[in-house]
Amino acid sequence: MPSIVGNTEIVWTQDMENRRLALLMEVKQVEKVTPAVKKIIEEKKVGFDIHKLANAVAIAETGNCKY
Repeated sequence: MPSIVGNTEIVWTQDMENRRLALLMEVKQVEKVTPAVKKIIEEKKVGFDIHKLANAVAIAETGNCKY
């Protein structure tokens, strides 16, 4: 099936990449947060044990030493 644009190639320049990265790095400010969203945010703020997390990652990566 032929391409819509034909055989033309798109050359990705450093300037294009810099613009893409700048857009990704922009911080978006939230204007208004509803009470329902505030409640969800507060409920989700729970701590975690970094040691348990590291142990879980190690077990997952090593297959619990079975491989």
